Amino acid sequence: MEMRLENEFYGKIVIGHPGQTVNVAFDTAWSISWVLSSKCEIWKTVGCWFHNRYDHTKSSEWKKDNRPFIAEEGKYNMTGFYSYENISIAHSNVTAQSFVEMVDVPYTFIFNKVDGVLGLGLKIDDYDPFFYKLLRQKKIKDPLFSIYLNRDRQSNVGGNIMLGFVDEKHIHKTELKNKTIVPDKIKYLPVDAGQYWKFSMDR
Repeated sequence: MEMRLENEFYGKIVIGHPGQTVNVAFDTAWSISWVLSSKCEIWKTVGCWFHNRYDHTKSSEWKKDNRPFIAEEGKYNMTGFYSYENISIAHSNVTAQSFVEMVDVPYTFIFNKVDGVLGLGLKIDDYDPFFYKLLRQKKIKDPLFSIYLNRDRQSNVGGNIMLGFVDEKHIHKTELKNKTIVPDKIKYLPVDAGQYWKFSMDR
């Protein structure tokens, strides 16, 4: 996972066969995954300039859906259409993942490093987010993901995202009286109902 200006964390995923590599933001607010499409015409949509664009005509694993997609983003709409495709991140992959091929994005997108979003949000309707699909296809054992954000400004590695496990090396450790060093216990809390990952705090 790379970092840009401490507010944009992104990494690479591979879509289709042969694989097409795109940079995505790992976004826990979006349930839907999307990438810029080759059908995003650069002569018409400035936001598509200087980005990797996914071309489904070059993949043997693409499946048509074609339902339209529209999302309001401030003064502008993001529009596209749904498709099905195999999506891989590192050693994890899902088959026939529903995602959006975005064909129109705001002009400000030209300043972003990412070509799309890997949606890690809560499942709120019939759409199966990437993480839920990983679990359902038994590609991961445990229903959890964890994110480590690196605060070292000298490093070009912004952090790691772990799907299905927690990496103990990133957990704060406490030294006991007998000089044994153990990772602190993780406190698990119930997630509040709603559109976003959130939990209640008493103070």
